[in-house]
Order: sequence, then structure tokens, then C-alpha cells
Amino acid sequence: MRVAAVLAPATEGHLSIILRRYSDSGKPLTVGSAHTGLSRGAVPPADGQESLSLRAFEKKITLGKDALGKDFVVVSPSFTLREVQEFVEAKGLYY
Repeated sequence: MRVAAVLAPATEGHLSIILRRYSDSGKPLTVGSAHTGLSRGAVPPADGQESLSLRAFEKKITLGKDALGKDFVVVSPSFTLREVQEFVEAKGLYY
């Protein structure tokens, strides 16, 4: 498969603009995160489609507790699963 273009927003604002334009136009857009190739999620379904790479996205990861006291993690799309696991393990948690 050949991708026509790769869009790489670095902020939520840039991502919002891109998604709004594609939504308004009805054009398909394939979204990929770290592009490790492990899940084949970044492969466009047809030649010539655009791909949205979230690799350059601002990296943010935070740990919090919900109203019941249960831990949760908020992760930006630029993290790999291994990085999330290492983050929670460093906090004494398991994912």
C-alpha cells in the first residue's frame, strides 16, 4: 500500500483542525500511533489514502485516582505499551 500523505500534528489543536477537515470532507483517514508495526493499525485500507501519524504528538502520561479510589492512567497516543507498563511499574502498579 502506498500512502498519499502523512500528517503529523504535534498538539491537540493541530489534531483537532485535521480531524475537523477530514470529517467535514468525508475523506477517509487512517490513524496510527507509534507506527511500530506490531498491530498493523497504520496500514491504510486503500492505495492513495492519507495517514495520520501521532508519533510527534506531545507525550503526556499521568496517574490518578477515580471517585472510588481506583488508580487510572491517562496516556497520550505517542506512548508504546511498554512505556506505559514501565511507568505504572515504577509507581508500584501492574498493567
